[in-house]
Amino acid sequence: MPKERIRWVKQFENFTYEQLTVEQLTRRLEKHPVDMSKTLVFSSGTMMMVSRRYQKRFYDACLKCGCRNFIFQDYEPGSIKHPFYHLKLPLDQFDVASFRDHLGPHQTRTFYRLESSNGSSKRQ
Repeated sequence: MPKERIRWVKQFENFTYEQLTVEQLTRRLEKHPVDMSKTLVFSSGTMMMVSRRYQKRFYDACLKCGCRNFIFQDYEPGSIKHPFYHLKLPLDQFDVASFRDHLGPHQTRTFYRLESSNGSSKRQ
C-alpha cells in the first residue's frame, strides 16, 4: 500500500511505515520475534494472494509472538472476481461472518478470532 494511502495513520505517535510481503514479514517474525500480545492482525484480502504454506507460517509466527486477535477477509472460493488461493488456515479456529448477504455468493466473508482482555475467547 503506498504511503500516501495511509495518511490517516500518521497522526499516531511512533508511526513507522514499511512495505513488506507476507513472506518477508513471516521470515522476520520467525527470526526476530516481537511482542504481538496487543496486536490485531487485520487482512482485507491480502492472504488470498499468499500460498497455503505461507498463510500457515505467518499465522503460526504471529501466535508464537503472542497475537491472539485476527480478522481475515476473503471471497467465496471460486469467485469470478478473485480466483486466488483464498484463506487456507484451520477454519475451526475462526468464526465466520458475512456482512453483505444481499451480494449473494460472491460476497466478502470475514474469518475472525478475538480474545477478551482476560485471555478468554470471544468465539462462541
